[in-house]
Amino acid sequence: MTAKLRTWSILLASVLIGLVAFSSIAQQRMVNPVNQLDIKTEMVETPEFDVRNLSTERGDKEWFEIRVAYDTVVEWVDELQFVFYAFVETNMKDTPKMLLQHTVTYADIEKGRHMATVYMHPNTYERYIDNVEFVGVEIRYKGRPVRWTSDKSNMRESRWWEQARQQFPPVTGKLISRNETPFALVSPDEYELIKKPGN
Repeated sequence: MTAKLRTWSILLASVLIGLVAFSSIAQQRMVNPVNQLDIKTEMVETPEFDVRNLSTERGDKEWFEIRVAYDTVVEWVDELQFVFYAFVETNMKDTPKMLLQHTVTYADIEKGRHMATVYMHPNTYERYIDNVEFVGVEIRYKGRPVRWTSDKSNMRESRWWEQARQQFPPVTGKLISRNETPFALVSPDEYELIKKPGN
C-alpha cells in the first residue's frame, strides 16, 4: 500500500468514526416532546346518558381514575406510550399488596395541553382493593422513557416501580383504558386517539 493510499484510508476511517459518534450524540440529544406533567387520582361516578335529551347524568357506582395532564412542545408527535402504575393494598390474604400496570399508546398528538386517563371498574375495586397507596406514570417516546411522575411529592423524581416490580410482578387487567369505559363518550375532544395494539 502506497503512502498516499494509506493516508486516504486513514482519512476515510476517521470520517466514518466521526459520523458514528455524531449519530450517537444526536440520538442522546433527541428532543423530548413532553414538558409539563401532573398526575392525580379520583373516584368518579359512572356517567349515564340520556340520548333523547343529549344529557349526561351520574350513576350509583364509582370508578377509580388515574388522570394525567401533560404538555407537548412540538407541532405533532406520532406516538407517546403511557405506562401507568398503581401500588395497592388488597383485601386478599394471599396477596396483600399488588403492583398494577397498564399501557396506553396515544397517536397523532398536536402541540398543546392534553389529558390521559386509565380506570378501574367499580366491581374490580370493590372486590380486590383496600387502599391505593400511590400511583405513577412513565411516558415513553420512541421506546425511551422521557418523563415520569407520581402522586406523592417525595416520589415524583424516582421511578419507584422499577424497584417495586422486583418484589411484586406487575399485574395487568385491573386497570383499563378510557375507550373501554363509559367515559369514552364524555368530552372526547379533550383526549387523543388511542392506538390499538398491533396497529
